Amino acid sequence: MFLKSEKKMKDDLQGTWLRSFQGIHPYVVGCGTDTLYFDEYWTFEGDNLYTTFNYDQAVDCDRGTPDSVFADAIDTAIVSGFKIDTRLFNAFLKLQLVSGGGDSGYVFVDKWEFITLDDQVLYLATDDPRGNSVLQVEFLKVK
Repeated sequence: MFLKSEKKMKDDLQGTWLRSFQGIHPYVVGCGTDTLYFDEYWTFEGDNLYTTFNYDQAVDCDRGTPDSVFADAIDTAIVSGFKIDTRLFNAFLKLQLVSGGGDSGYVFVDKWEFITLDDQVLYLATDDPRGNSVLQVEFLKVK
């Protein structure tokens, strides 16, 4: 992240990123009658970030941000604005919650430090707001 401009980083972020859970497939309980597995995507479009959960089947519940199609396999959990704050030796992704967050069952964090950002990998870290540890998330670019 050394000496990258805010504009270059914002351009590099644009698109859809699939979160890697390091071989553990995440699931949600209590959304319908079954345990549902999902993939988490972060989509950066312009100045907005859309966090979506893509389930392995259509569901009859809506968590987080209200969706225009209620009973489908994609649930928009969080919509936020974002900006990049660069320093000499590090850079930060700052988020401004628009909708979702606390009602999605998802911990919303408003400031992440970039560890890696290239055309294939996005790796972020932050202090865990629930305790004295570090949260780390890794994404692979899908489009």
